[in-house]
Amino acid sequence: MSKFTMLVRQNHILRSPIQCVTTSLRHYTPGMHNKQHVVGHSRRSLTTHAVTKPRPPQTHFRPEVSQNVTCDSTTEEHPLGTMRPVKVISIGAGVSGINMARALKRHGTNIEHVVYDKNPEIGGTWFENCYPGCASDDPSHNYQFSHTPNPAWSSLFAPGVEIQNYLLDVCSKYGLKDRIRLSHRIIRAEWNEGCAEWVLSIKNEVTGVVFEDRCHFLLNSGDLKDKRVAVIGNGASGVQIVPVLQQEVAKLSHFTLRGSLEALEAKRVISLYMAEALNYDKHLLEALIPYFPVGCRRVTPGIGYLKALTQPNVDVITSSIQEVQPNGIKLTNGKLIEVDAIVCATGFNCSFIPHFPIIGEHVNLQGLWTNNQSQAYMSCMISGMPNYITFLGPNGPLAHGAIPIITEQLSAFALKFIQKCQKENISSFRPLPQAVKEYAEFIESFMPRTVWMDKGVRSWYRDGRSDGSVLALHPGSQAHFFHMLEGPRWEDFEWRSGGREGGGGEGGSGRGEVNRFAYLGNGFSVREGEGERVGDDTWYWGEADVL
Repeated sequence: MSKFTMLVRQNHILRSPIQCVTTSLRHYTPGMHNKQHVVGHSRRSLTTHAVTKPRPPQTHFRPEVSQNVTCDSTTEEHPLGTMRPVKVISIGAGVSGINMARALKRHGTNIEHVVYDKNPEIGGTWFENCYPGCASDDPSHNYQFSHTPNPAWSSLFAPGVEIQNYLLDVCSKYGLKDRIRLSHRIIRAEWNEGCAEWVLSIKNEVTGVVFEDRCHFLLNSGDLKDKRVAVIGNGASGVQIVPVLQQEVAKLSHFTLRGSLEALEAKRVISLYMAEALNYDKHLLEALIPYFPVGCRRVTPGIGYLKALTQPNVDVITSSIQEVQPNGIKLTNGKLIEVDAIVCATGFNCSFIPHFPIIGEHVNLQGLWTNNQSQAYMSCMISGMPNYITFLGPNGPLAHGAIPIITEQLSAFALKFIQKCQKENISSFRPLPQAVKEYAEFIESFMPRTVWMDKGVRSWYRDGRSDGSVLALHPGSQAHFFHMLEGPRWEDFEWRSGGREGGGGEGGSGRGEVNRFAYLGNGFSVREGEGERVGDDTWYWGEADVL
């Protein structure tokens, strides 16, 4: 084992403060330690009444090397609390990616952060979805970040374009655009255990050039006027599209299956209003009133939807579709509905399977979740995927409230892990398989008590099936989810220590696995002479009741 010697500088030995405390006690006046005009910045430390001159703040903590004292190589030359530099890559510049970028910039230290997004503009889903009537189905003042309220929303359910502009304003306000790389598509991500880094292959969609980037932590965020149009589906998108198109097209044929939550909510809460809005049309009432309880599927408030269905240029068709032909849609009863255009509002791909290979520790997440049920630790971390955090993964609180507020809590949770790795010289973490398994077992045992498990109801909450496990929702309330994230269960993770030069292991750039307590450093702390109370080395005085 290599040895080196070091000379301890005497001004680091805490003798002077001890003398100060002894002296100040002789002249101590009750209550004086709370006054702001005394020397230093602490309101608690008795050293602020010292008659001796206080030490100036420490500017560095690296002892001078000599031949008098020996230390083994597990001792690192930095004070306790040093934040080692790390790099974070976020995938996607939507709501989650933007909020995480703000959190890292505002609260992170020594963190290089890059956001890659395949689209040419910021906004994620709010850039991609441009169908007629696209809007939030959460009230506008809920669908915003708590740190950036917008008092000027144009309507109760803001249009998609307005939400995208709001996200652009957030990026401008907090100076986030310089870390966002647009028109860059991730085509592969693979964990390198040797250097404890994710290696990403990225394609510049403008130039076609494919290049490599690395990080320590990977975070994964036509004119129809006067035409005959068919709209298939009356889910979250369908109820927004129909009212808009109804005002423009010559004829609208709306294909729907019995069972919209729009109708169910109206039945339970304002059934009389619903009947009136539909002009007491028996055919419409039978077509729209579902048999399952409210909440079993996604609630879809559609402004103007019911009224649009009663207009003379709208037909509601409940017969099943047999096939699409060149001039229209043929039904199973043999009838042909002639149309000029077809709008498929039949839903999104809500699978958690990633769109590109993500190779962790000997496993491809694509294959893992294709062949097995999607599982994650508290919705955001996956066994066998070191330093990988996904926002709103399996069993996240997707139906529990507005997404922006949820991403704020997840960003804070993710930052705690990144900062722990920085402070304690940890090269990688991953949830223990047993912890993921037991969390999944808890979910499985909890869900039967919820409306989401109603028998015979097909829902994307259950991966489009009418039976099986609920994969998309958290087993509890939104407040329950937030409370769960407050205190990370560090014991549920495997932690691997690495050198401060970038990781550990054979074949990597690091020094290999190191002593887990090497982060304790050279015997000094960054809190000596740093932080909010400059020059205050006894910040702990009077904090016994601060827990």
